Amino acid sequence: MIHRTEELHGDVELHADVCVIGSGPGGAVVAKELAERGLRVVVLESGPVLNSKNSTREGGTFLSRYVQEAGMRVMMGNAFVVTMQAEALGGTSEINSAIFKPIPDAILKEWIEDYQLKDMSVEGMRRHFKHLEKEIGARPTEMEAQGMKNLLVKRGFDKLGWDSHPLVRAVSGCKGSSDCMTSCPSGAKKTMSATYIPWASKAGADVYPLCRVRKILVEKKWRKKGKARGVVADLIDPKTRKPKGRLTVHARAVVCSAGVIWSPILLRRSGLKARWIGRNLCAHIGVAAFGLFDEEVNAWEGATQGWGSNALFQRGMVMESLSAMPAMLSARLPGVGHDFLKRLKNYKHTTVIAVKPRGTSKGIVREVGGNPLCLMYTRQADIDEAAFGLKACIDGLFAAGAKEVYPGCFGVPHVMTRPEESEKVLTRRFGAGDFEFMANHVFGTCRMGGNPKKSVVDSWCETHEVDDLFVCDSSVIPTGMINNPQGAIMSFSRRAAIQMAHRYNA
Repeated sequence: MIHRTEELHGDVELHADVCVIGSGPGGAVVAKELAERGLRVVVLESGPVLNSKNSTREGGTFLSRYVQEAGMRVMMGNAFVVTMQAEALGGTSEINSAIFKPIPDAILKEWIEDYQLKDMSVEGMRRHFKHLEKEIGARPTEMEAQGMKNLLVKRGFDKLGWDSHPLVRAVSGCKGSSDCMTSCPSGAKKTMSATYIPWASKAGADVYPLCRVRKILVEKKWRKKGKARGVVADLIDPKTRKPKGRLTVHARAVVCSAGVIWSPILLRRSGLKARWIGRNLCAHIGVAAFGLFDEEVNAWEGATQGWGSNALFQRGMVMESLSAMPAMLSARLPGVGHDFLKRLKNYKHTTVIAVKPRGTSKGIVREVGGNPLCLMYTRQADIDEAAFGLKACIDGLFAAGAKEVYPGCFGVPHVMTRPEESEKVLTRRFGAGDFEFMANHVFGTCRMGGNPKKSVVDSWCETHEVDDLFVCDSSVIPTGMINNPQGAIMSFSRRAAIQMAHRYNA
């Protein structure tokens, strides 16, 4: 049952076999798998239920209501790198583009070897992914849903002779509303709030939105490992977003699926001291280029991200079409004053190609004054790769017929009118501050590994330091993985959940 938490007041106590913190792709899958196997499951989500009655299509208002830190979160260092994580039932699946890709075999083999994941196999993980892909109904984006913006990207890739394909997405009957970031208006996107959360609820799980967990309850014994025994959470007023009561859940096990930023903070708050908690912050630090066309593109029509290319995959990056709410994306157009307004008037003639390198930069997450602080130093190797990928985006747009391309970086012409100008991106050494970076795929702050001295959780997502405490979200992914991470998060989580069910049903 999905409870109306706003009707709860005072102090409330619950009992469960497993308490799941977070309802995104990790937590939702765990809840569904455990509930269907007969365990009593309680799911706590800090955000509200997002539906047509309380949602909005206006970008700024939506971000302030359903995205952590109102969409203003950045990783600070030698560059400001924007990163967004949702705060709503369904987690970041509510605002992503539903792209559903597997972990590349070569990268999974690398993790198994480098991080001593002896109980894991490529074949086993592939089976979990295939099960989830079928269960959620992921499929290539239909041509009728592509819209001009994606077809132009396809045209550019085709003319350059690059491998390209419709992106596989967890959608059914996409109407091409280009509004994935403010939740799907047609209900075609298979978000967690539309799939795994209702499935978990139907199987008996109790779901409580607007419950912000303060700490995990850990039972400690002298000279023995601690055991997770529940959580303490604040009941959140839906209007003020301030605490109005206290909820305590007593459980045999706790699954922390609070995301790459909050999971390590909760572990630290709860007394865990492992060195790698909050370290190893990794990200796909992406860049993008705009193309201006004679055709009327209307970027608000067609799948948000419908077409991609693996032409640079061996180099560790993928290229994808991209769109977002105009009020957000148009801020990246060049110029000021009348020059900017002129380009804004032509916004309906633009489309975007983005590239995201796998990334080698590392950072940390810490809690300061009750809020997360994300620090990352962007390495020169990643800056150089971003420049290489950006040139490919520019080439793709010119090949598609763009009459102007806006590379969105300092040190080269902010408006390019000739294809050969893309070479200028490779003729200088850029600094981190020269790019408009964005990184919504973030990993690694509770990384998985067989050695407790070099990792936070084992291959089954259980913490080395505390028994019956699991982490199931992108924070366990050891490094960047090139592909979009939702499929990987769900695969690791399903694998862990099945193991949990065997243990706690015994």
